[in-house]
Amino acid sequence: MGQILLDNFKIEVDTRIKVSKTDTCTGDSMIYTLSTNNPNSKHLWSTGDTTNEIGVSESGTYWVQILNGIDVSTDTVTLEIEKPEINIVDKHVYDLCEGSTYVLEANYENTNWFIGDTLLHIGKRLAYVPTHSKSILVKLDNGCLYEDTLWIETGPCGKLYLPNAFSPNSDGLNELFRPITLGIEEYTMQIYNRYGQQIADLDQTSEGWDAADAPQGAYMVILRAKGTNNEWYNVKSTVTVVR
Repeated sequence: MGQILLDNFKIEVDTRIKVSKTDTCTGDSMIYTLSTNNPNSKHLWSTGDTTNEIGVSESGTYWVQILNGIDVSTDTVTLEIEKPEINIVDKHVYDLCEGSTYVLEANYENTNWFIGDTLLHIGKRLAYVPTHSKSILVKLDNGCLYEDTLWIETGPCGKLYLPNAFSPNSDGLNELFRPITLGIEEYTMQIYNRYGQQIADLDQTSEGWDAADAPQGAYMVILRAKGTNNEWYNVKSTVTVVR
C-alpha cells in the first residue's frame, strides 16, 4: 500500500504598493500609477478596480487586497498629490534686443510654446529671436490644464533715456533719478554739481539718486553703459532737482 505525504507550504506574496509618477494628466491633476509585484494574482483595490495596476489623480488613502490561493494580503498607501504648475523659469528675461537670440526655459520637457495661436516649438527650451514686443504663452503637452505667459519687451539694443527733472519731496512721485534702459547690461552714472564736484556715483545695482543733500537746481549727469550687444554708450546730460 502506498503512502501519500502531504507537505504544507505558504506562498509569500509581496503586497507592497509601488507608486510611480506619470507624465500625463487628467484635467488639472497629475496621474500616479499604483501597482504590485503580483500580476498573476487576483486584486481588489479600494477604487473597485481588479487589475494589477491602476491610475489615480486625487490625494487620499488607497488599499489593495491580493488573493493568492486561499491567502488574502493587504497593503495601504496614502498619497498627497500636488497639482503641477508650468512656468517660465526666468521671468526677468523680458528686456530683449531686436534681432538677438535668447533661450527661454520652462520647467517641463513637454512644453508647447505659442505666440497667439501659432505653435513655435515643443520642448523645455525655446531659442527665440524677438522682432517686436509680444506675449509668449507656454502650455503642457500632456493633457494638463496649465499654462504661463511672458510679455517680451523688445527694442534696439543700447536704448537709454535720462529724465530731465525729478522731485524728491517725499510725495511718493518721481522720488529717484535713474536711467530708463533697454538692452543695457551694466552702467555707471556720476552726478556733478554746478561747481564740478562729484556728489553721487551709481551703477545698475543702485535704486537711483535721491538727491538727499542736494538743493534745488540743475546737475550734470555722465553715464557710461554697456549694451547686451557688447557695445559701449556714453551719455552726457543734465537733470533738474525740483523741490
